[in-house]
Amino acid sequence: MDGTAPSIETIEPPPGRFINTTTPTIRVQYHDRDGVDLSTLRVLINGVDRSALFTKGATEAFATLDASSALPQGMVEVTSTIRDVGGNTAASTSSFVVDTEMPALEIVQPGLDQYTSATVIDVGGTVTDASPASVTVNGVDASVTGSSFTATNVPIGSGPDVDLVVLATDAAGNTARLSRVVHVDRDAPLMQVDRPAAGAFISSAAIAVSGTVSDASVVVVRVNGVSAAVADGTFTATVPA
Repeated sequence: MDGTAPSIETIEPPPGRFINTTTPTIRVQYHDRDGVDLSTLRVLINGVDRSALFTKGATEAFATLDASSALPQGMVEVTSTIRDVGGNTAASTSSFVVDTEMPALEIVQPGLDQYTSATVIDVGGTVTDASPASVTVNGVDASVTGSSFTATNVPIGSGPDVDLVVLATDAAGNTARLSRVVHVDRDAPLMQVDRPAAGAFISSAAIAVSGTVSDASVVVVRVNGVSAAVADGTFTATVPA
């Protein structure tokens, strides 16, 4: 008399796995020393009997789902049962997660049209997904804490414009891509003071100072601590004498 139950388990997808398809292959493996009764195999997917979809072999059965049996997003539960030739029953339950959506990705730092003279830059932002996600910036691994990511000391080369490419990959293999252009400017502005002339004598209490300035980026000009108006490559300021 056989009083030992057979064994049965879902081996594909593995328990706890995140997958990026709604029509995966489900594979159930079973074993008994005296053999199993294949006609007793039952496989329920999210409570729906899908046994008829399975191709049965001596030690395993599998089914590849199609559009009519496609799975929803989120947790999926597979419950399988089988009896051996002696009538003993085995049962198992396994779950996995369907996630076909790419991560939601946003770059916060650096900002739009940012200029820098540095050789490296920190890049940060947010990433959200149903599963854990990893992030790289131009190949540099970012640290991810909660929904925030930060990549430090990302090399930016010589410019003048550098694309910072952020890739976020979730546990199911879905990938999101964003890029941000950073302008590199390591040259000092070119400036010339036209008024007053060098060595000029001034009798008024205030001095009108003007000249020209040019640079690859937006320029701020101060004369003796007074902010100058800058427009079309010229600057003007009135300062105490």
